Amino acid sequence: MNQVHYIGWGEPLLHTRFRDLVDIAYESFPTTIQMATTTGNVDFRTSVGDGRFDYIVMSCDGTKPESYERYRKGGNFDVAMKFAADAKTYGHRDLRIEWKYILFDFNDSDEEILHAQRMADHAGVDKLLFILTNSKWKSERFTGHNAASFPLISPVATITPAAAMSAFVAEGSLSGVQTGAHGYIDRIGVSSGQFLLVEGWALGPGDTYADKIQLWIDGHLQSQTLPNLPRQDVAAARPGAAGPHCGFQFNIPSPAGRLPDSIEVRVISREHTSSIGGDLSWLKVGSMLNVRKDLRVAVLDSA
Repeated sequence: MNQVHYIGWGEPLLHTRFRDLVDIAYESFPTTIQMATTTGNVDFRTSVGDGRFDYIVMSCDGTKPESYERYRKGGNFDVAMKFAADAKTYGHRDLRIEWKYILFDFNDSDEEILHAQRMADHAGVDKLLFILTNSKWKSERFTGHNAASFPLISPVATITPAAAMSAFVAEGSLSGVQTGAHGYIDRIGVSSGQFLLVEGWALGPGDTYADKIQLWIDGHLQSQTLPNLPRQDVAAARPGAAGPHCGFQFNIPSPAGRLPDSIEVRVISREHTSSIGGDLSWLKVGSMLNVRKDLRVAVLDSA
């Protein structure tokens, strides 16, 4: 078993024996990645505590009670933020926290967006994900067309489309064979929401954790992130690795609405930089390009 994800059909952390479930899973499958999606409206120390847990996605849409409670009915913003802070203070040393913030028309002001990033940095969360949605109350200020202008100030913050807007319309492949000894790009694609996805894994010299990962597109720096997503498959294949948290994912607005000719991922560690990537070729996926005529990535028709 590679992964256990506690999600859906209510709040998983409210189960009175949640910690027992975590311990049983770890004792039965020690290398399994365990993660949960939660509102964070529980006490961290009595639900998860210092158990061997890998990843928590905390859904918290807003930075003040009046905006947060518009969508999270019955939720308590202060309890959610205390959950995040306690997770970093009392959780297992390998625990990673992702804050998921869905953008609605009542929580998408620059004031709240910037405040959320400052709060994330202060709490020490590992990733802050602003989600573009096409559901009720969706943000009209930010869409796939202008996501490149989204005010990002934190190194852990990024903006990405919701799952319904993430289906690939084009899939990229690197020419030649990837030969990087300490990393690999697993997947490249452009979604119907006009976002470019690049994901894979990377380690520094001696299989240590890298300090940061940069994405270069056609010779220009586009984004950077921390390589902290769980990749148990890499840890299993490389016993000397620092640990499983070496995965990375870039999900950025498709630059200039076109398909890039090349991609380079630079792996930066103290006094050392390596890179993986190369020239790209593209393949249309399904028939969406013929249906979605509004997509700027329809330049694929001439490829």
